[in-house]
Amino acid sequence: MLELLESYQPVPLEDAILAFYRKHHIANPDEIDLDWMAREANIWIHYKPHPSASYELRGMWSVIVDDRLPEPQQRVELAHELGHVFLHVGHQIAINADLKARQEWQADRFAMYLLCPTPMIADHMITAESRGQLVDHFADTFNVPDYFMDARLKLLEQRLQMLAAQRQFAAALESLPQYGRDYDQVVRHPVNPRIEYYLREGRVVYQRKRAEV
Repeated sequence: MLELLESYQPVPLEDAILAFYRKHHIANPDEIDLDWMAREANIWIHYKPHPSASYELRGMWSVIVDDRLPEPQQRVELAHELGHVFLHVGHQIAINADLKARQEWQADRFAMYLLCPTPMIADHMITAESRGQLVDHFADTFNVPDYFMDARLKLLEQRLQMLAAQRQFAAALESLPQYGRDYDQVVRHPVNPRIEYYLREGRVVYQRKRAEV
């Protein structure tokens, strides 16, 4: 995995989080202070025996974290709720089920990138005898539950596999003259931003699917 990580390219959401970490010189897992981040963003954090949630009241955002949970799980729930605050506007109760599911999906990934940034995973990579040992190592390193770390590593592996496939695809295109440099313009699909058209003299040479955001 280390060799693949050397050419890793983050998706836009992760890239924004990494830029924030670089700006504030956050380079190690023990420097990821979610309470400080919330204060910097004027978000109130309340630890209570109540299911975790985020809400807006009179222009101020607050997050409730269930203090009955173990600390690693509290960190995950706080990061998830911060994802809702930073990425979404309004109350989830007023949106349809599909949009709510999409927002939950986005908040989950925000939490994964926030709590376990890829460069820090690379910095703390070890040679493990099993996947379970690797998960335990990173769960302890980032102070998150094992199940969360397992999901984070799977997300990273999927990204690495996709990047490897893209490089293989690009190499294949380069070997074919009609699909190599035989285009003079790249435009996005007018409806689906994940599709790109490669044009030559205004005609479509080929199209491809862009990386997921």
